[in-house]
Order: sequence, then structure tokens, then C-alpha cells
Amino acid sequence: MNTSITGGYYAPLDELIREYAPNLVQTKTKEIFSINRAKGPDGEYHLYGIPLGDYHGRTLQFLNWVAESQEHFDLCAYGIQGVTWEPVGDKQFKVNSDLWTGETWTWVRNAAYERYDSNFTETDLAHIDRFHDPDFFNASVLSGFSFNSEPVSNEVSQYNVALQKYWFAIQNGAVDPEEGMALFREEAYDAVSAICAEMQSQIDAYLSL
Repeated sequence: MNTSITGGYYAPLDELIREYAPNLVQTKTKEIFSINRAKGPDGEYHLYGIPLGDYHGRTLQFLNWVAESQEHFDLCAYGIQGVTWEPVGDKQFKVNSDLWTGETWTWVRNAAYERYDSNFTETDLAHIDRFHDPDFFNASVLSGFSFNSEPVSNEVSQYNVALQKYWFAIQNGAVDPEEGMALFREEAYDAVSAICAEMQSQIDAYLSL
């Protein structure tokens, strides 16, 4: 069964989409990397992150191809059937070789096509299935909310400067943590306070709809 992909991009990709992935649609504009969602035959959307670069078209083309069928996904996820792996039923597999150790979580994850280790029991599989059942979860009241940082773009820049200057040095043990946190708070406090106030304002507006 064919699937489709929708996505959000940091740069206009209309020509690339038309050329490589006609079933992609542009939904958001960001700045650092793009998020693409592959819709599987189960109706779920499965997320992919694509860094901006010179090969958007090829990347989108590849994700489209992976999302087209179980066969394509299996090849990327598990290698060559009969050589590196064997199917066990419809949703499990066993490894035949260490020639291929692809990690589906990090690059071609798609719950619609995912297979599970043949050592998993029926109880294990039932637990996994629960996480694909929307009725198993309680939706957050902020589901669908997206923070618009534009009104506090200067404060976000100030915070990022302080983050780069102090936070990672603190995490890596390169500075005394108490002294580092004091300097970080001093430099970032006003910016963070403004960001939090703006976010709260937007949340209040969202919840009032």
C-alpha cells in the first residue's frame, strides 16, 4: 500500500517537491532543519528530521520511496531478506547476520511497517500496540499549540548567547557550576522572563479559543 508524506521546511522547496516528491506539501517555515511526516497505511504520521543542505530533493525522494511499501522499508531497516534477516509472521523478524545493523529509530522509523524481534512475546507486542492506539492517551490541552517566538526574537537571541557562553561549559564541567549558574542567571534572566511571559500570553489566547 502506498503512503504519503507531508512536511515542514525551512526554505521554499516547491520545485524540489514537484520534481522529486509530488505527494509532499509544504506546511511550515522554520530556520534550522525541516520536519517531514510520512503517513503510513495505519493512518498515523511518523516524523523525520531533514537538515537543510544541498540534497533536499534526493532526501525527500528517498523518504517517499521508503514510505511506499513494506518491502522498501524492510530493505532499509533490516537489510536483504534471506541474508541478513527473516520475517517471523507479519510483524516480527529474526537476524541471520551481523552484516546489517540498521537502526530504524534514527532514520526510517515508520510504525506502520516496523517489525519486532522474534523473541518478543504476545504480551510484549500487546504493550507495543497500545502506544499506537490514540485512545490509550489523554491529549494535552496544549495539543496543536505552536509558540511564535517572533515577538521576543531579540530575547531569544540574548538567551541563546548566554546558553552558548555558560550552559554547555557548566554541563561539561569546564567551569565551577555555582559560579557558572550565577553568571548564566544574571545574563539570561530578563530574556527568559520575557520569553515566558510571551509564551504564557499566547497559551492563554490559545486556550480561550
